[in-house]
Amino acid sequence: MWIGALAHGYNKAAVLTRELAKVLPELAGRVLRIYSDVLYKNRNYQGALDAASEGESLMAQGEKTPTIYTSKEYKALTLCVRAQSLAGLDRLAKAAGVITEALKLYQEELASPKHGTVFNTFPWVVRQLLPSFTILGPSDETLALTLQLVDMARALEAFVPGKFQIELQEVLEFHAKLSTVGRDSESMAAAQEAASVPNDS
Repeated sequence: MWIGALAHGYNKAAVLTRELAKVLPELAGRVLRIYSDVLYKNRNYQGALDAASEGESLMAQGEKTPTIYTSKEYKALTLCVRAQSLAGLDRLAKAAGVITEALKLYQEELASPKHGTVFNTFPWVVRQLLPSFTILGPSDETLALTLQLVDMARALEAFVPGKFQIELQEVLEFHAKLSTVGRDSESMAAAQEAASVPNDS
């Protein structure tokens, strides 16, 4: 199965994509096609074939029961996949830029949702981005991006009380943890700098 083939950072997102397929099979199929390209570029040829095959199957299933979603949602989801790939390749600045673009598109969609599918895709977006944020580390830019995710989760939870409590809690805890790591790193750097200063007394 393609879940097994999408190891090395993709397994959790792959499981979540299968959950997404229960309500948006055609969209999940398209996302899997993106995974296939990523795996192929990383020379995981069998995984790429499995993901492409599963993606085609889901897309065909989606044609029988079409669900409308917006181009902004689709682009945001594909950018999340691309960001994870870039982060995994240590192209951190590029990954952060892609995440910024994805969140901007998703924020626009949340501001005036044309379809209810945004409620199905948001949990996927959260769990797709958190591993990328971990790789990016506790920079000011990453903390600002996680705050955007917190604001989105709060807005959705306020709109549909009780539906996004888990996602809100996840992003709040993640942001707090990342902030703590950042403060600890700054304190350690300050201590090392102080220790390196010659004592003239």
